[in-house]
Amino acid sequence: MKNTKVYLMSTENVKDPRTFSSWKEFLPKERWEKTVRPLKEEDRKTELAAWFLLYQALREWGISEEKINADGAYYYGEHGKPMRRNEEVCFNLSHSGKYVLCAVSEMEIGCDIEKIKEVKWKLAKRFFSEKEYDFLVRPGRQEKLMKQGETVKSGKTDKQEKVGKQQNINRQKEKGEIKENAYTVEEAFTRFWVLRESYVKKTGEGLGAALTGLDFSDILGQKNSKGKKNGEFLEETFFEMEYDGYRIAICGEKDSKPEFVVYRGTIDNCFL
Repeated sequence: MKNTKVYLMSTENVKDPRTFSSWKEFLPKERWEKTVRPLKEEDRKTELAAWFLLYQALREWGISEEKINADGAYYYGEHGKPMRRNEEVCFNLSHSGKYVLCAVSEMEIGCDIEKIKEVKWKLAKRFFSEKEYDFLVRPGRQEKLMKQGETVKSGKTDKQEKVGKQQNINRQKEKGEIKENAYTVEEAFTRFWVLRESYVKKTGEGLGAALTGLDFSDILGQKNSKGKKNGEFLEETFFEMEYDGYRIAICGEKDSKPEFVVYRGTIDNCFL
């Protein structure tokens, strides 16, 4: 993915924009309105963090602050994809749990981040290919993987046991004792989902239409690969990674690893 950079940030230390008035003068009008509109504080903090990552990314791209903050500089495509009116750079945003993700590139880009959690079987049945769904429900598959990470029972709750098993599996993967393509059913489900989301967000086609005929069952265990649509390989290339219990997928048009940056600063200190 030529000249592609991906930024990640936690919202844990972000202040509510409604209580930090300096942001109103700093943000473009439409961005400020979108940031303070949500009823939940966490949603407002997520909107603010997403814009801040985009702001940092565009500055590093060489775009002036005046152009970044200009009113009317951003718009939404037919299916809600955010874009700049001056197309000097492409970008995409995603969030899940406590993290916000921003990807920028010289070509169209899509990104998605999702926390690894229990399988949503209705979504899998509705959107996944037959091969993907079969991968999730294959008899004995999950039991075999969890046995590899088995822990000694010591009065822990089922949830604690499950967490312990998953931690052991992660340690065994790091040591090479479990092959890279050995995933729990939760991990596999999340991978299939973020790959879909990143593709849809890259193409801007809209969730319903773009998901038809997609299949990513052949790319588990590969760090850079292509999915399929209606049996044909997609032109897009996908980059994946796991971070702090979350799966990340980037969909672009070039075969190269994007630069990954974790922003650890406190964003409110940009006014100090």
